[in-house]
Amino acid sequence: MSNPSNISIGLMHEVTKTACKAGFETSDFTVMAQNEAKLRKILGYLRGEAEIVLKVTDKVATTIIQKTTDLLKLVKEVALPATGEKRVGECFIGPRYYYRDNDLDNWLPKVQSARTESKSSVWQLKKELTFKEIAQAILGVDEASINDLAKGLVAGGHTVALSQIEALIECTEDGKDVGLRTDGWGNFFFVEDKDGGVSVVRVYRRGRQWSVYVSRLDCDVRWDVETRFFSRK
Repeated sequence: MSNPSNISIGLMHEVTKTACKAGFETSDFTVMAQNEAKLRKILGYLRGEAEIVLKVTDKVATTIIQKTTDLLKLVKEVALPATGEKRVGECFIGPRYYYRDNDLDNWLPKVQSARTESKSSVWQLKKELTFKEIAQAILGVDEASINDLAKGLVAGGHTVALSQIEALIECTEDGKDVGLRTDGWGNFFFVEDKDGGVSVVRVYRRGRQWSVYVSRLDCDVRWDVETRFFSRK
């Protein structure tokens, strides 16, 4: 055990400055000064003997809502129909479609799993954003790696099956408003990769036909505010 007299005032000042940059407040220092048990837990983490598990609080939930509201505008909520198992090679086929990206077959699982009925939020961008920034806004995080964002999107149930996108297109062609833009602007969906990651499918209609593309989540293109993003709830 170290002797307090061996720890310099300068070192403690640096610790305090770094802690304040990380968001510590005076009340947090008070807790540490008065609660040895909590300090022992922090010490265990610093020495690699324990992990920190974040607890979701009302304050965190409020931050998520605020962050999402600042970057994304909720257009509407739509129903995603239940769909059966379907091979990727059979999706987006037929006269309805003008272009189909070959990477759908290369990047995604060969079979799309069956999905139960659910709901999706339809978001419009308030500013030009990358896929990474959109995922961060939906998940309510300030910064995260692509792998962590992909895990969060899958765990949070934000991905859809290709057959569900097809179903929304069919509803649109039947005259129902399910949130899809039909004026040439893109509609985006999170989908699961065959390697456990997440890609983004973009569909848009020009004239009477639809085109379908797929991009990686780390694509650095900034998308226009006219585009819409669908996120399963």
